[in-house]
Amino acid sequence: MSLSVDQSIRKARRCAKAGDAIEAGALYTAVLEQFPGNKRALQGLNALGGPERRQPGAAPARNKLDALIALMGKGEFAAVIEQATKLCRQFPMSFELYNILGIANARLGRQLDAIAHFKKTIAINPAYAGAHYNLGNACRELGRLQDALDCYTSTLEAAPGFVDAALNLGNILKRLGRREEAIGYYEKALALKADDARAYNNLGDTLIELGRYDEAVAKLTRALEILPDFAEAHNNLGNAHKGLGRHDDAVVCYHKAIDLKPNYADAHNNLGAAITDHGSRQAAIASYVAALRINPGFARTHRNLSTIKRYEEGDPQIGEIITLLAEESLPVDDRTQLNFALGKAMDDLGQYDKAFACFAEGNSLRNKQLGYSAATDRELFNSIKSAYRLNTAPLEPPPQSPGKNCPTPVFIVGMPRSGTSLVEQVLASHSEVHGGGELSALEDAVNASGVLQPGASPARLEELGQHYRASLAKLGVNKPYITDKMPLNFRWIGLIRQALPEAKIIHIQRDARATCWSIFRHYFATCGNAYAYDLNNLADFYNLYKGLMDFWEGLFPGGVYRLNYERLTEQQESETRNLLNHAGLAWEGQCLEFHNTERAIATASALQVKEKIYTGSSKAWRNYEKFLAPLTVALSAS
Repeated sequence: MSLSVDQSIRKARRCAKAGDAIEAGALYTAVLEQFPGNKRALQGLNALGGPERRQPGAAPARNKLDALIALMGKGEFAAVIEQATKLCRQFPMSFELYNILGIANARLGRQLDAIAHFKKTIAINPAYAGAHYNLGNACRELGRLQDALDCYTSTLEAAPGFVDAALNLGNILKRLGRREEAIGYYEKALALKADDARAYNNLGDTLIELGRYDEAVAKLTRALEILPDFAEAHNNLGNAHKGLGRHDDAVVCYHKAIDLKPNYADAHNNLGAAITDHGSRQAAIASYVAALRINPGFARTHRNLSTIKRYEEGDPQIGEIITLLAEESLPVDDRTQLNFALGKAMDDLGQYDKAFACFAEGNSLRNKQLGYSAATDRELFNSIKSAYRLNTAPLEPPPQSPGKNCPTPVFIVGMPRSGTSLVEQVLASHSEVHGGGELSALEDAVNASGVLQPGASPARLEELGQHYRASLAKLGVNKPYITDKMPLNFRWIGLIRQALPEAKIIHIQRDARATCWSIFRHYFATCGNAYAYDLNNLADFYNLYKGLMDFWEGLFPGGVYRLNYERLTEQQESETRNLLNHAGLAWEGQCLEFHNTERAIATASALQVKEKIYTGSSKAWRNYEKFLAPLTVALSAS
């Protein structure tokens, strides 16, 4: 609650009497900002010192300010605070002194004190861009992202050419998930300073988050042309290559980042993830351990490590995670990831009650963070069905034969965690098939062509097909077939049948309870599976999926091949033969030895599909059966 004029002046007098000229000056100044002619405030301000202090903005001699700045440069922040505080008693209207005090306090980690001083600076001189910028930095350090955003915006209003303010505005918007806006400010920073490697790096990192990997590679390559030893840009370039499926290039980039910056925990973590994709469990564990040695509180690495190791009683990592979770100030995202990690550890130890409690907590936190709306998906699925009742005519297949210009796509669809990675690995073991992984190409094509509602005109459908085939052609695949195992492409089966009639579609079915439990215990790094973190939402989405698949199979009889995951694990050879036959592939025995096929797999199942097939995975949910009763009821009710 703001003070009245009388209250402000009384408080200022008390501060002056107590020797706190800084606070007294700020209070009198605040009154004068609203009522410039207030005599009591002017008299009070004049009474704080001699003639040299009576003019608003009066400051110490330049050499005294320079001496403080020199001390700052030496890192003697406590001395700066002591001397600047004394000078403030003489010069209570010197905005430069308050700004210096703010900077010194910030360097000592006293962000609240820093904020108070920067606010006094701005009260005296609202047009001082540097103070707005410094205030933004202090707010950012305290996690006050909206306040920081406002401060950086004020900085640019006061000084439109302030490059770092534009850069930091981009950084805050990126953290807030407003990536397109962030890109605009990174581009503004580059317009102000064309060779700013930081802006290119941050722009590239944001493009990665948007799945625009080719563009990201170009921006990050430019950052490294400007600054070849920029470790962060090498790390981000590795992430971009990984997103494009260039896992070997990614590994090279991560190693380069680590060579330049050995204590770079992020790069060690990312190297571990890339090595996991190659199926090298022990090497990946070593990279994750290295990351945790540098940053013991690195929650993402704790979770990554938990997914590839088997825990035993007394594992020290379990104690480390429990200790981290006991910290009240732990960021929400860290708490989320650590709960998933601890849940996995408890599951390995057979402590299923504790494991479920951890998974439930992690899911609850993630669900609040993402704010999923089941109504949105329900509306989408209903609109898809409505549109396809009106138009199901396919286009003519393209004139080229398989293997020329563009490989024939083999879509592997279904719910996440249903066995799509296993089926892709089986197919990718065939000499005529390239394993493409989870490609964003179809989603990109849907967005680019404007066919967000199916049943579109032939011209729009042709555009979608051309866009998708062009995306595949860029991959440089020299085999006749390529798999695309983005599970949620099941939503677009109608579009696939119409715009890509040459494509094969394989639908993987797995026990609904096993699928949903596997989803619920899994942390998805992206936001695309937001339904996954609440059992009610999960059941609703599964039922929507099942209803849509029934709709497709009724609309396109024989157009979608249904493969049962459990039957594949129990009758491997006969089911594999049927699968290859449907895809138009000749029998090759190495498809039974899929675990020996060398390829990078960028999914949570990367290590599992490098092992021989086993039949027990669909029974794991029974360890949690008492907790999943509402889920099973909801699934059976559909």
